[in-house]
Amino acid sequence: RIDQNYSVAYNNRGNAYAALGDPQKAIADYNQAIRLNPNFGPGFNNRGNAFAAAGDKRSALQDLQRAAAIFDREGNKGLYQQVMKNIEDLGR
Repeated sequence: RIDQNYSVAYNNRGNAYAALGDPQKAIADYNQAIRLNPNFGPGFNNRGNAFAAAGDKRSALQDLQRAAAIFDREGNKGLYQQVMKNIEDLGR
């Protein structure tokens, strides 16, 4: 059972759905994680990747840019650089 108020749990279950090749279920869980914590960079990053896997490049780019801004504001350079690479790859 998942704690209804725990954004990390939704994010992790979304990761499991993404790994199973079900981006729509992953996106639904990332939506919940972000609803619970609107400044949750990993949720935006992962939802962006799931949107990309589902073929929604516009939504993917929006989420990845939001994740990059959050990670930059937090001073998390490693994750910021990773997201910037994902944005670059999306443009190819």
